[in-house]
Amino acid sequence: RELDKRGLVRSDPFLLMHGDVVTNADVKGALEAHRARKKKDNAAIMTMLFKRVGGWDYTEGDNNEGDSAAGPATPYVRSSPLRPVSDDLVVGLDPTDAHGTRVLLYDSTPRKPSLSLPTSFFASHSRIDLRSDLLDCGIDVCSPDVLARFSDEFDYQDVRRHFVANSCAEEEEGLQNRIYAHVLGEGEYAARVHDFGTYGAVSRDLLRRWCYPVVPDNLPSGYEKRYRYQLTAGGRRFVYRETKGGGGSAG
Repeated sequence: RELDKRGLVRSDPFLLMHGDVVTNADVKGALEAHRARKKKDNAAIMTMLFKRVGGWDYTEGDNNEGDSAAGPATPYVRSSPLRPVSDDLVVGLDPTDAHGTRVLLYDSTPRKPSLSLPTSFFASHSRIDLRSDLLDCGIDVCSPDVLARFSDEFDYQDVRRHFVANSCAEEEEGLQNRIYAHVLGEGEYAARVHDFGTYGAVSRDLLRRWCYPVVPDNLPSGYEKRYRYQLTAGGRRFVYRETKGGGGSAG
């Protein structure tokens, strides 16, 4: 609301990105697709970026160490380490929309036992995919209409839980603000550092070079004045060695 009031954002479209995002994604394709949609449909005001990370895996655990008298095995849930503990995101998508993959449902409520979709959606959309294998990258391509909508709706406090969820659920055609999805391709990486768990997962991915060229031995200009990492062979593995102040190296 403050950005809209001061008129600081003048780009159309503009990128809205969380400060804890680590990415090597090329958003040029998402920007071009958003511009093309906006020319044909003025209500297409936002494009969200997602990454495939796999869904939830419910596994029958064995916490009884073979003791059948202790009762049945306890099931446990396993998901991508890039997901925060509170992430129960389910996204409803219509891949048959004329302008792209439209988002019809965005629900990230933790431990919610059920989902709701307007019945009118099943009449107006020939296909709706419910997906739990997508990670919200925290990167959005937005039109200035997003800022204006926030200024009009004073009860909106969160972009995802309020603005996105309510915009997707709007049934009346004239009031709809359409949101679309852009799924990152192979080799593109994007994740948010929500907590210590995701911090560890993202750090491991950086060391494994999944986010190249964002890797320890290719830090942005200016870092080399203090320290630098070099990738060297160490036995059968590659290791990073730190060089400080242009001097010797430390393991």
